[in-house]
Amino acid sequence: MSFKIAEKMDYDRKQTKLDAEGYKPNKAKYAKDFYEFDFNKKYLCPFCLELNEGYKFNSNHGYFRCPNCKNQMMLKTLNNILSMSNTEFAKWVFDYRLNGFWDKIPDFEKWNNNLYILGISREFWEEYKKLRGDSKNDREEWL
Repeated sequence: MSFKIAEKMDYDRKQTKLDAEGYKPNKAKYAKDFYEFDFNKKYLCPFCLELNEGYKFNSNHGYFRCPNCKNQMMLKTLNNILSMSNTEFAKWVFDYRLNGFWDKIPDFEKWNNNLYILGISREFWEEYKKLRGDSKNDREEWL
């Protein structure tokens, strides 16, 4: 096995290592997850909340462009959005706001309506307002 292949295996978190006790997962601190893009899988864009097939996303230097809103995001983001719970998504949006999340949304009313259609509107806004530090009376007023 070449050095490059062995080094690549060392950095892949999904690789297992054979030990005297059997197979062990790669728990090295420097190991990371490698995401694969599936062209037949449906991905949810966090900026327009539209489901699109993978083949519709344009790839450019490791970033994928949404066919609806034309925003770019990493493959890690596309994969993680689908597995997040409603409160995790609200926390992600709250943390991303410092990088211009609300500026990347082309039409807020449509985004909010899509949030409602997905059935996560109430939980999302409750968690977002809790993270923002609104008082309970202010949160109930908006819902």
